[in-house]
Amino acid sequence: MGKRILCVDDDPEIAFILRAWFKGTANEVDYCLNGIDALTLISRQHYDVVLTDYKMAFMDGMELCRKIRATRAYRHLPVILLTAFSDPTPAKFKAEGAAEVIRKPIRREVFLKRMEKYLLEAWAPPKENARSAERPAKLEPERVAQKDPAN
Repeated sequence: MGKRILCVDDDPEIAFILRAWFKGTANEVDYCLNGIDALTLISRQHYDVVLTDYKMAFMDGMELCRKIRATRAYRHLPVILLTAFSDPTPAKFKAEGAAEVIRKPIRREVFLKRMEKYLLEAWAPPKENARSAERPAKLEPERVAQKDPAN
């Protein structure tokens, strides 16, 4: 059985490329344009790994990673940051909870090799006790109007 992957990037071309790379595998790739939409999708659907761009409008990949780590039900969900920037360093990203940092431009062979461990290992939300068998807490995105950094 394949894994479910969420790709979060404000560049639709990245989603097109990643979907093409996973075509022919059992993996499913969902896509959204920003961290706010990602939080909504994660609260509604089980994902095995999240691939997120670092620099995005409204909520960057680092903040998305922090919000995922702050929610008990999703704390162990692997978040892989994709970035064209050399700063912050991979160590800084990992200190914030990223499982992996992949630099853009992304080479297919390198990307798929680094993804192997996340696609082979499945994570599961922590088991709840019998009294709290309800659905995991919904991630609540902050609806803070932020200026688009591209403008």
